[in-house]
Amino acid sequence: MTSLPCLSLSRGRWLLRPVWKRRFFTAYKTQASKVTVETDNFKHQQADRPTFKDFLNKLHSEKNATSVRHDDIEEAHPYINEDSEMGSKRKVYFETYGCQMNVSDTEVAWSFLQKKGYQRTTDLGQADVILLVTCSVREKAEKTIWNRLQQLVTLKKKRPTSLPPLKIGILGCMAERLKTDLLEREKLLDVLAGPDAYRDLPRLLSLAEGGQQAVNVLLSLEETYADVIPVHVHSQAKTAFVSIMRGCDNMCSYCIVPFTRGRERSRPVASILQEVRMLSDQVGIFKFISV
Repeated sequence: MTSLPCLSLSRGRWLLRPVWKRRFFTAYKTQASKVTVETDNFKHQQADRPTFKDFLNKLHSEKNATSVRHDDIEEAHPYINEDSEMGSKRKVYFETYGCQMNVSDTEVAWSFLQKKGYQRTTDLGQADVILLVTCSVREKAEKTIWNRLQQLVTLKKKRPTSLPPLKIGILGCMAERLKTDLLEREKLLDVLAGPDAYRDLPRLLSLAEGGQQAVNVLLSLEETYADVIPVHVHSQAKTAFVSIMRGCDNMCSYCIVPFTRGRERSRPVASILQEVRMLSDQVGIFKFISV
């Protein structure tokens, strides 16, 4: 169907313009005006709503209002009876492999278990719980742990039925790096805890007592155990390792530390000074080695 032409004036001359072009430009102007009105209405509505800055300010205020130190309140686990996390004088045997940081970690882990009523023993035959604080810096260190696990699993199988079942746990770097292999190869392994999960040890051991394999190998961006005073076993020693930071950001091609201990976090200076003063006043240690 052919549209009827219409006359329009251009540069002093009358031109023929089809009707459909006139209608098109009229509809375009109408639609453009509608879009402009809708855009203005949307901007007006958004002006009255909270901005991203308001969200950040609210989040900051809520964080300050609910920030509580770990030693003031402990995380509750509704699916676990609080009494079940108590050690009930069960004896714990530690074996520490690797660097000075693992020695410090052993003292941190023991401080959490001691608060829950566990007892520490240096006699492997009397232990109810055996925890290996492991190292993954070299392959030889890992082979040593694998061989030791075979011996401990044999000891677990031979344990008299009159005694509570023996629980075996792997802590530290090897638990973080080889978590899947450890669980698949050692079916009798009870607990796996990474370097940032020592605070969770009582709960993990409680789950293990129920017959489960308990695992926590989550790395933290904040955990420094700043509120924990490590329990130094050798009271006669005059030297102590004091942790000042955890993790590493250097990502050296030959080093496993960033992958097993996470990102670098510095311990607060006040916490370091508190531990040093305590060791100096109560234990009599006069030489401190930062790790």
